[in-house]
Amino acid sequence: MEIKWESKYCLDIKMIDDQHQHLVNLYNKIVQSHSKKQPPLLVGAFVRGFLDQAKLHFKTEEAELRKINYQNINKHKESNDTFVIKITGYLAEFNKGNESTAEQTLEYIKDWLLNHILHDNRMFATSIKNSANTPSFQTATA
Repeated sequence: MEIKWESKYCLDIKMIDDQHQHLVNLYNKIVQSHSKKQPPLLVGAFVRGFLDQAKLHFKTEEAELRKINYQNINKHKESNDTFVIKITGYLAEFNKGNESTAEQTLEYIKDWLLNHILHDNRMFATSIKNSANTPSFQTATA
């Protein structure tokens, strides 16, 4: 169930790739914690850490998308907000000690993370790389 980082996940934008790789590593820690039968509150703590990093990633992404006047920024932000709401709901269950949502949470995070990297971010990666307005996003080849 873990995700092995592969070159196919790279967008060739260093900051985004680094953040994505960090999110994958955090996801894998959640999987490991769950597979070791850690208590729901501990697994939930890892989910909270993942969510906090995802929120930071979203802020970074959205700021750069505003800089390049990305036409689909509202749709992208809506997708990010939906993720935060969904994970916040799962966290409430972990905080109650409800272990039954663990599998569903892991599946949701994994599906979201891979879709976010392989689909959602690919849609704007070229725009970012081609924009003179995004010096903070250095390409991996620069």
